[in-house]
Amino acid sequence: GKNLPKSSEVALRTTLVNTENKFHFESLNRYRTNVFGSFSSAFSPTLPGSGYTGVHTSGPLWSIRPKEGSRVRLQMEKIDTKLDYQFELMDSKNNLLATEKITKVFMTPDIQRIGISSGNIQGALFIPSGKRKM
Repeated sequence: GKNLPKSSEVALRTTLVNTENKFHFESLNRYRTNVFGSFSSAFSPTLPGSGYTGVHTSGPLWSIRPKEGSRVRLQMEKIDTKLDYQFELMDSKNNLLATEKITKVFMTPDIQRIGISSGNIQGALFIPSGKRKM
């Protein structure tokens, strides 16, 4: 976040809702902005009461937990399902400062899925078409 109140507490709520897969996950993480009015989960430690402790770029994503009525595991029925994450940034009085949405896609049309198995172990290889950096 940028252009926020300087040296103040902010809260970032991350929500994932997908009715098809019965997902309703959420995390709430608190940070303190610096003297320039910015913070980043990649550099700013969380404050007490957050869904995780410390500094981690993807912390707001992997700290989501199931809400009541949600499936417990983030396991999709179909691999081509898109997951929409909603982010809400609030000040210390819970006033909404900003919102953003990102979509996470696991399988695109240019990816080839190959099922593999060995005895009781099953898995899948996902191979991108063309020349791409991995």
